[in-house]
Amino acid sequence: MENIKDVRLAMMVGASSALTYIKKKPSADSEEVMRHVIENVRAKGDAKLAGIAAASHAIKFKERKPSATEKEVMQDIANRSSEILTSIQPEI
Repeated sequence: MENIKDVRLAMMVGASSALTYIKKKPSADSEEVMRHVIENVRAKGDAKLAGIAAASHAIKFKERKPSATEKEVMQDIANRSSEILTSIQPEI
């Protein structure tokens, strides 16, 4: 995996991108939001996968808790970043 700082930064960028899109287009479904994230996160390789996974986590969090602030969502992702990364690691 690439530099862990780059991966964690990509996670925050991916999640933030998803939250910004949701704020701009509240009627967007999760598929539309994910398409936006995939097209706009500029990371490569594992970092991009981590950004997409974090965006997915952010979308699910907002679906469960629509009143959650962006800060709350981002804090949850920061707290669970290791868990999120583990979920995307290929089985060996």
